[in-house]
Order: sequence, then structure tokens, then C-alpha cells
Amino acid sequence: MKTLLRICLIAALVWLSGLTAWSQTSALFPIHAIPPDGVLLDKNWKWQAGDDPQWANPTFNDRRWQAIDPTKDIMDLPQLHESRISWLRLHFSLKDSIPHQLALLVWQIGASEIYLDGKRIHQLGNLTSDPHAIRAVNPAGKPISFPVSPSPSHVLAVRYALQPNLTYTTIFLYENRGFKAVVNTMEQSLDQYHQANDFERSSFRIGVIFILAILYLAFYLFYPVQRVYLYFSFYGFFQTCVWSIELYIRFQPRVDVQYLLHLVEFNLSVFDTVLMLWSIYSLLEQPKGRTFKALTVCGILCMMAGNFIYGWGWLLFGFFFLNLINLDVLRIVIRSIKQQRKGSWIILGGSLSFLLGWTLFTIAVLGYIPPPPVDTFSIAHLSIPIAVALYMGYESAIAHRALHHQLIEVERLSQEKQQLLATQNAILERQLVQQTNEVILERQLEEQRVNQLRSDFERRVAEAEMTGLRSQMNPHFIFNCLNSIKLYAIENESEKASEYLTKFSRLIRMVLENSRSERVTLQNELGTLRLYMDMEAMRFKHKLAFQIDVAPDVDAKFLEIPPLLIQPYVENAIWHGLMHKPAGGTVHVQATLPQETLLQLTITDDGVGRTRSAELKSKSASHRKSFGLKMTSERISLVNQIYQTHTQVVIRDLMDTSGQPVGTEVVLQIPI
Repeated sequence: MKTLLRICLIAALVWLSGLTAWSQTSALFPIHAIPPDGVLLDKNWKWQAGDDPQWANPTFNDRRWQAIDPTKDIMDLPQLHESRISWLRLHFSLKDSIPHQLALLVWQIGASEIYLDGKRIHQLGNLTSDPHAIRAVNPAGKPISFPVSPSPSHVLAVRYALQPNLTYTTIFLYENRGFKAVVNTMEQSLDQYHQANDFERSSFRIGVIFILAILYLAFYLFYPVQRVYLYFSFYGFFQTCVWSIELYIRFQPRVDVQYLLHLVEFNLSVFDTVLMLWSIYSLLEQPKGRTFKALTVCGILCMMAGNFIYGWGWLLFGFFFLNLINLDVLRIVIRSIKQQRKGSWIILGGSLSFLLGWTLFTIAVLGYIPPPPVDTFSIAHLSIPIAVALYMGYESAIAHRALHHQLIEVERLSQEKQQLLATQNAILERQLVQQTNEVILERQLEEQRVNQLRSDFERRVAEAEMTGLRSQMNPHFIFNCLNSIKLYAIENESEKASEYLTKFSRLIRMVLENSRSERVTLQNELGTLRLYMDMEAMRFKHKLAFQIDVAPDVDAKFLEIPPLLIQPYVENAIWHGLMHKPAGGTVHVQATLPQETLLQLTITDDGVGRTRSAELKSKSASHRKSFGLKMTSERISLVNQIYQTHTQVVIRDLMDTSGQPVGTEVVLQIPI
């Protein structure tokens, strides 16, 4: 009996050790090969609520942790909602023949930190102890590196948390996986990701519907009476927005933003579908009766179901409402064909194409048939817009043909009318020629009189302008120049007299030449000014010095100003500023461009200043009047009035640090 008990005890121990070994072996997820779609890590996961950095350690004992399948929908994983931060762990092994350049494709609805054999390799989202700072992201299968080292077994640990107060949706087959991970080679992962996010096909679909929207708008602009073209244009632009949002969501990882964009996309899709139905009713001139109103109410209910019912709510729109819309389009198209409305068969072809494409797409999505080799989704959604564009073109062709026949009929009637009115036209033409000749003669006489008056007026204005321009040169200056020439001749300084006379003649010639033009170039004006200042410097025995500077960005050959605009201010600076100083002084003329459209001319002297000059002038027996300044001021006012400009003159007194006058500065600002 004791022997039998010992044998049973030994057998039980062996069975328990084997059971333990079997349980430990089953906890290891073996990866023997990498198929083209990768290996889905959906078994042998362990889960524990809480947060402990030691749980990333591969040697940590997690056999007491709760088993979980994190690839399920988030609504089927209540434990993830109950805990703020939790951990997932998976023990797996790789066959030696599997390449170690692997990638990990992750779908998740929270924020996570991924650890491989105790080392953090990725952080997806913002995961902190502060729940308000958690930001969930969904990479949506974007490949990330998975650096597996050569080892018989590995541990994949995931620190995980859901973003608080976040609403989830399944609109347009959007999956809310807790944590779905697929292991694949990097090359196959990239191919899989690009196939799932077919950017080229989506961009093509967006481009086609946008071009159609532009085409609808062009039809409306050419035929504003057909407001239905404007409706279809709105439909095209709204559909462009829907598909653009869909494309943007694929590359927007934040879960909260994805949710809001999905709602916008869904609601806009429902509205756009009803707008399309409204437009087709208007295009085919069908009454919007009870059926249309019922479908509109159905659309509103589908919108509410998609927004507030998780899981199947949006299916009312995607697999029920769209088919109802298409069936109603078929109904009104068939009615239009029975009413013998031309071109209705084009809309019928688009509707049948939508029905076939959407049916194939729906069956493929539900998994009853493999995905077709063509993009049935694009075919379905582009069928009716393309058919509408063809219908518009067909309708325009019919209208053009009818217009052509009407033009032929109008031309025939016009010829008959011409024959009937030939006799009357001959009489009317003779009378018209006679009256026209009289009117022409009177007009010619009137034009001659007006031209004569205009010529006289322009001649008088030109003479007055010439007189004004020539009189701008101060007669005192001319008299003094002649006296200087006479003085040089008396003192037998023939060379200086000759040089002075040459410069004087050049100055007079330049003044006369400039007087023929309303404006002269800045280079010409500065040349005249330089010649004038040379003569003044010679006449005052070099008691006067001057300097002319032109900024590099000032094109003196191109910019034009009124002639002799600067000379009166320079003359005033010499006679009322520098001549009162025993040692003389310097006049500095500077041309700059403080703005692209503003020329600034600055005349600076280091004379006695305006206050001291006025005191000396009041004591002087001879009062030299500034006729040039007065004339220049009047010319500036006239230029501002004629050309609607704002030429300004600003005169400032220059002071030293003790408040004593050290000269005068005149700033001319001329818009160009």
C-alpha cells in the first residue's frame, strides 16, 4: 500500500512539473516565419494596472498578471478604462533564420512607451503621470524600427494610458484598437503601409472632383440662368473637402484631432449627399415631393446616429442611406427618360455605375469577396459627378445646335427684311448723308474753333511758363556775375575772366534749355547747381565751399524733378547764412531715397542761422528779397495741385550742444 502511494505521489509530482513546464512554454509567443502580411501579436499578452519601471525588466516575473488581448476594440477592454496607467508584457521568440532587421507596425488608441528587452525603443504620444497632459496618438500602422538582438527569447513591454475624456468613433470603418502590433520585415512593412495609405489614388480622386467643381462653376458663370450648375459646383467643392479631410486624417496621428475630423467629414458627407440629390432633382426638373423630403429626414437621422451611436451608427449612412439615394436617383432618371428628356440616359449610366461600384465595394469591405483589382470606391463616387459633367456638355451642345438653327432662321428673315426695306433705306440714306454732312461740317467748324482756342491758351501758358522759369534765376546774381567778369578784365586776370564767362554762358544755356521742360533729370539739375556754386565760389574768392552727395540707390539719370528747384534754397543759404560769416562756410547738398517712392533732397549750411540772419538783415541798408524762394514755393504748390502729389519742404535750425545756431537745414521730400 505504501509502495502504491509513493508511486502515485511521484506520478503527481511529474504531472505537476510537466503542467508547469507546459504553462511556461505556452506563455511564449513563437515567431517561426514572417508572412507577407506580418505576424499579428494577439496572444499571450499579460496586463497589470499601475506604474512601475521594473516592469520593463525582461527578468520580471509576470505570471500572476492578467491575460489580455489588447488588439480588441477599446470598448471591449474595460480594464484599460479603469486604470490611469497600466503595463502590457509579451514574451516571444524568433527563429534564427528570421532576419533581425524588423519593423513594428502599431495601431493604438492611447499613448504608449514601448520597451524591448528592458530598453525603451519608442514613445508614441505624450504619456505622463498627469492625466491632463496625456495625448493619445495612433500611428495607424506606420512602420517603426524593431531592433531585435540575437537571443532565444525576448520581452516586449508597453507602458500604456488612455487620454481622459476622449470620445471614440467608428465612422468610415475607423478602428479603435487598444494596442495592435504586427511584426514584419522593414521592406514588407513599407510596402504594406504604402498600400494601406494610397496617397496617389486619393490625390487623383481629389483632383478629379476638384476639376469637376471648377467645371461646374465655369458652366454657371457662362450660363448664370442655370443655377443648378452652381449647386453642383458647391457639391464638388464640399466633396473635395471631404476627401481632403480623409487624406489628412491618415497623416494626423493625434486621436482627439482624428475624432473631430471624422465628425466633420461624416456630417459634411451626409450634407453633400443630400445636396447632390437636390441638384439632380433640379437638373432633371423633377418635383421635390414626399420622397425627397423623407430622404432628407433620413439623412438627418443618419447624421445623428453616426454622431451619437458607437459601432453601427454610421452604417445607416454608409450601407443604407447611400443606396436609398442611388435608388431614388434611378427613379427620377427613369421618369425623365419616360418624359423624353434628352440626355437623361447619361445620368442613368452614372447611377448604374455608382450602384455597381458601391455594391462591389460594400461586399469587399464586409469580407464576402476579395478586394477587386480596381478602385471601386472612386468609381462609385465619381460616376455621378462625371455623368453630370457629360450631361452639362451634352445639354450645352444641344443648346448650341438650337442656337445655330435660330441664327440661320434669323439670317433668312433678315435678308427678307433687307429686300423689303431697300427702297426706304435708299431715301433714308440720302437724307442721312445730307444731315451727316451738315453735322460733320458743324463739328469740324466747332473743332477748329476749339483747337484755335486751345492753341492760343497753350501758347499763352507756355509763354507764361517760359517767362516764369527764366525769371527764376535771380537778376542780382546775373548782374553780379557780369561785374565779376568786368573785375577780372580790369585786373588783367584774363584766364579767370574767360573761365568765369564760360561757366556763366553754360549756366545761362542750361537754364534756358531746362525752361523748355516741365521736369528735368536729377543729374541735370545737380549739374546746373554745381555750375552755379562753382561760379559763386569763384566770385567770393573761395570763401564758399560746397559738396554734393548722391546715395548709391538714387538713379540720378532716371529720376525727374521740376527744373531749378534746389538753386533758390542754395542761393538763400549762401546769401543769408554764409555771407554773414567772415570765414565763409560750406553748403552740403545730399540726395537720398528713404523710401522706394520718396526722393529726399537735403540742403545744409553752417551759416549763422535764420534768427541771426534776420537780425542782420533788419540792420542792413539794402534788403535782398528771396524772389526765388517765393517762386519755388508757388511752383511746388502748383505741382502738388496738378499731379496730386505731396511734395513737402521742411526747414530746420541747427543748434550745437549749448543751443547756439550753427546753420540751417532744408529738406525737400518729393514723391516719385
